[in-house]
Amino acid sequence: MYLIQMTKLYFDILDFVFNAKIFEFYILERHSYEGSSIFRGVIDKKIDPKGEIITDSVNFKYKFHGLGIDIYTASKIYKYNHYSGEHGLGVYFTPNSICDLGYEITNEILNEFIKLENYNLIKQWMPEIPMSKVYYLV
Repeated sequence: MYLIQMTKLYFDILDFVFNAKIFEFYILERHSYEGSSIFRGVIDKKIDPKGEIITDSVNFKYKFHGLGIDIYTASKIYKYNHYSGEHGLGVYFTPNSICDLGYEITNEILNEFIKLENYNLIKQWMPEIPMSKVYYLV
């Protein structure tokens, strides 16, 4: 049973990162930006720091802040950060990011993150800061 729960968490992480990249694609496409990342586009003032995108398949609002972005759909909120985009497709998440998708942060969930890290499926960004709990997909 535990393996099934951990697998569900991993698939939810994959889904989170996958959706984040889909939203990034729509933002890039709307602004016709071809730079290194959507975050660079905001810094260069080529991408609006907040907005709404309506398409046939997805409607969402977004807001950039500091090194992060919040994306709001009708049913979910995606919050993640960007730390130079060198790892994990440039999507850096915390247990809180994933728990916003319906998980309660418990010691069991935190232990699942550690197991996923031990399996080399996710990695901690800047592990020298152990309490940071910022991860990326491997």
